[in-house]
Amino acid sequence: MHNSAASQFLAPTIPVEFVFDALQACPARGADVTQLLTQAGLAHVQPLTPGNRVSVVDYSRLLRLIIQQLDDSFLGFLDRPVPQKAFAVFATQLVACTNAAQAITQLNRFYKLFSDQFHLEVLEHTEHTVIRLHLRQTQLFDYRFIHQSLLIVVLRLIHWLIGEVIQPEAVHFTFAKNHLHPHLYYLFGGPLHYASPYNELHFARGVLQVPCATTQAQVEVMVRDSQRMMLINHRPAPFTHAVRKLLLLHCQREWLSAEQVANELNLSANLLWRKLKREETRFQDIRDALKRDLSLSLLTNEQLTLSDIAARVGFAEASSFHKAFSKWTGFAPSNYRRGKPGPLQGTAE
Repeated sequence: MHNSAASQFLAPTIPVEFVFDALQACPARGADVTQLLTQAGLAHVQPLTPGNRVSVVDYSRLLRLIIQQLDDSFLGFLDRPVPQKAFAVFATQLVACTNAAQAITQLNRFYKLFSDQFHLEVLEHTEHTVIRLHLRQTQLFDYRFIHQSLLIVVLRLIHWLIGEVIQPEAVHFTFAKNHLHPHLYYLFGGPLHYASPYNELHFARGVLQVPCATTQAQVEVMVRDSQRMMLINHRPAPFTHAVRKLLLLHCQREWLSAEQVANELNLSANLLWRKLKREETRFQDIRDALKRDLSLSLLTNEQLTLSDIAARVGFAEASSFHKAFSKWTGFAPSNYRRGKPGPLQGTAE
């Protein structure tokens, strides 16, 4: 696998449910969901297929298409559209902000020009600071996507302003916990709480007062990379990321064991296990997720047999691969291939 292709697999693919969460408001705004999926190269994706995945690149393309078609950077979730270029205009105002607290105040002022349907409230407690999202729901569609997205925007904005990835002490969602928890944990990087009274980010007290200095040139770079910045955690749980990276680097020759990975990281196997447990994962889960993502990509190559693919992802027999793939995705590999989904970016070679 070439380095450029391998790098595409450092970030996990995205659960298909995120695709349909992003499309929730489109029918109410007159957009053709089938057409949007087709234009994004996701015509094969079905809403009731948990376990199916899409690449970050394909998902980003879909978000851009929705925003362009609706001319709304909030993808139709607010009653009034917010122009596509609004975020770029808001970002230029960050140059005058000396800390993240001022940036949040400015965000509220700026977006109130377009909508009074949402705002952020900052609550200072003795030990921690809370950023609470207030969003008035006026339609019958599911608002989960916009709740998650706005909290991600705020979190990434704080990271960018202070020049450091700050893990929140807690993230609270009003919706119930579901099987998407691992991907949400990857995005937010902190303890997640569900069925809470409010959608909130919790930080150590003082984070919003950390001094920051931003230039216009830095703003332009941030705006250019803003969508990808929201979809990828550039410094997720560090040991999870390190394990995935080591597995990816060695997988063409062999699939490393937990002991081999621990040795590469200068840790004992027990210490690695404990560190991964703190990041709410296990070595086997990380390895399975990488094998799944590589398999999804390899299955789009019609020249490879199922036995070829099984061997490439570390299975001695096609039957074992079939069983594992069905467990990961809910599909038999042959059925997934017959669906002829478009190739993931960075197809494994």
